[in-house]
Amino acid sequence: MEKLQRLADRSAHIVTISNFVRQQVLEYLQVDAERLSVIYNGRNVPTCRSFKRPASLVSDAPFFFSIGTITDKKNFHVLPAMLLNNDYNLIIAGITQSPTYYNRIIEAAKALGVEKRVHLIGAVSEEEKFWLFKHCAAFCFPSLAEGFGLPVIEAMQLGTPVILSKSTSLPEVGGPCAVYFNSMNTESVTQAADTFIKTGIKGATRQDLINWAMQFDWDIAAKKYWKLYTE
Repeated sequence: MEKLQRLADRSAHIVTISNFVRQQVLEYLQVDAERLSVIYNGRNVPTCRSFKRPASLVSDAPFFFSIGTITDKKNFHVLPAMLLNNDYNLIIAGITQSPTYYNRIIEAAKALGVEKRVHLIGAVSEEEKFWLFKHCAAFCFPSLAEGFGLPVIEAMQLGTPVILSKSTSLPEVGGPCAVYFNSMNTESVTQAADTFIKTGIKGATRQDLINWAMQFDWDIAAKKYWKLYTE
């Protein structure tokens, strides 16, 4: 924290990538609010001509998808509860930072009797990642610590429904078009999946998701940074 404060003291201005992070800076550092601006990240637009189904994906069953480094703060171990009362699979992509936490996810799935439908597939290419975003029933992101949450808008730009935790920056980035877990206990996570499956998603809702994601644009971010620099 002392190092961050020294950097803040040396800066002419500070940019944060969400209002949540701005509030964290104001809470934990000695910084005047006038020296802070929020400029959102843009979204990563798929540049590949075609998406690629991961070779490790052998089932054609409908699936929920999540992605991120396999570590405690991502909170992936709550997601197997989404598989109760249905025949969906759960696909989680990402490198394993914590083998202990990897095992916790597997143990959570075993405790619910759904371990055969939970698949941790490791790192994926951009083509594979966007295939998973495009073909999943919903992108599920129960993370407890996000400064922004880039995968959320990567999914939304394809019209893919997102189901998110209410923690940190995610309600800000997901906005009114996202669905949120009421809490992270087993009953609430299962209920979120049940409600989503029963309700389904309409074409108009998909367009709303796309429209919301379009505001997170690197050209817009660049113009805002340039305006700030010139001032």
